[in-house]
Amino acid sequence: MPLIQGHSHSLSTFDQHILASWIAKTVMVAEYVHPTHIAIPDSHRLRMYASQEPPEGWQIWIAHYAGIKWRNLAIYHHMGGLANPSALDTQFTSIGMGHLFIQVVSTTVPGIEFGPEDGSELRQIWPRTSLDINWPACRALTDRAADYVAASPSRMAGDASLLNLWAGAPNRSAVA
Repeated sequence: MPLIQGHSHSLSTFDQHILASWIAKTVMVAEYVHPTHIAIPDSHRLRMYASQEPPEGWQIWIAHYAGIKWRNLAIYHHMGGLANPSALDTQFTSIGMGHLFIQVVSTTVPGIEFGPEDGSELRQIWPRTSLDINWPACRALTDRAADYVAASPSRMAGDASLLNLWAGAPNRSAVA
């Protein structure tokens, strides 16, 4: 795949839909590496199965990655409770493979939207956009920038009080 290999490619809106669906499915499956910490509800899994696209409440971004740490299929998964700290209702997952870095957020809390900081290298692919993406992007994430994104769900949420919710449950797994 050109994105993983870092080759030039134009990612059409159709391609973005297919990629976002694959990413959502991958995150849903990868979450079961730690089956006692499941934040994605069965209703999202059933919706994904029925519609073959990420459910409502999902946001997905991609970035060109130029580092080394995240190249060999690294996954960093945070989960927590936004509506109720004792109930898991939101997850942040970062995935790196080759020259592709992926950031995913999903929540069952209505009306909450997340997004990268201004000037970020991350490009939204879900919810759908009307723009094709030229790959690779002009700027690429470094190891330091990828680590910053993966370890900063509180900054992405725009609420520093989330830091304690997320700090207790990060799980970094290398998946072969």
